Amino acid sequence: MRGLGLKSLAFAFFIAASTGVVDAATISVITPEKTHTLGSAFVEKGELWIAQSDLKKVNGFELKPEGVCYKSMCIPLPKNSASWVKKSATGSFFNLSAFAKKMDQQFVTDEKKTVFSFAAVPDLANRKLPSGKAPNFKLKDRKGKTVRLSDFRGKKVLLWTFASW
Repeated sequence: MRGLGLKSLAFAFFIAASTGVVDAATISVITPEKTHTLGSAFVEKGELWIAQSDLKKVNGFELKPEGVCYKSMCIPLPKNSASWVKKSATGSFFNLSAFAKKMDQQFVTDEKKTVFSFAAVPDLANRKLPSGKAPNFKLKDRKGKTVRLSDFRGKKVLLWTFASW
């Protein structure tokens, strides 16, 4: 992990899991601050699924109707949310591997898919907008009329910006 920097390693963690639902005693999440024990998890087609209730303690995100959220920032679920969320008789599970791929979060696993190692979620403040949509804003045009980006919803818009310094 050399080259990732101290900030990137701050939230690095390791998850042990195996195929099928795993006994809680066999799953650990280790961060620099704390070691967590997960309630249940399983691996399916090489993807790590964790209990939805464990998501926040693993990486600080939580599942909400608007998507997977960290504080006020949310990553929308794909239209086929079944690839990210599964409900079963034993609970609701979240596909941590799919989320990591969406966020460009680095992770590795061993041959048997029993240990997963995730780097930190990339700095969200410096990323492109996950939704691909610019946030709404307002400003005055050359004639002093207030114009909002939302006024052009559904139309193609070119935003031209510059700096004079």
